[in-house]
Amino acid sequence: MGYNISVSDTINKDASCVITSVYDDKVESYVENGGKVFIILTSPQILNIKSIRYRIDRRSGEWVTDFHYIKTEKFFEDIPIENPMGWTYYLTMPDLIIKGISPDGSENICAGYFEGWIHEHAATILKKKLTTAS
Repeated sequence: MGYNISVSDTINKDASCVITSVYDDKVESYVENGGKVFIILTSPQILNIKSIRYRIDRRSGEWVTDFHYIKTEKFFEDIPIENPMGWTYYLTMPDLIIKGISPDGSENICAGYFEGWIHEHAATILKKKLTTAS
């Protein structure tokens, strides 16, 4: 596909994108200098990005009363999307959700989740632009 992939304990400042499971000072510095990061979280936690606290939690609802959705985004264009996501996507639905993000006017939510007959909304994929290097 034209990508060079390497696994490392350090961040290569020339990398076009870093995939990580943590957001620490090194990752934040990389992003502040124009880097792109894809964070895959594996456990509940508080993610603090630029003094904004995101609560990462396990989804607690049952399949019958919950639904997942994907917004039409450029990076999903080759995936056949069904909204809300049905049984076809059951095994791909994440266990972790990003709570406390309002769905009203939030252009940064790429995919989300409603729990308990639209009782509580959460994001499952969130894009966040921090800053660019000067």
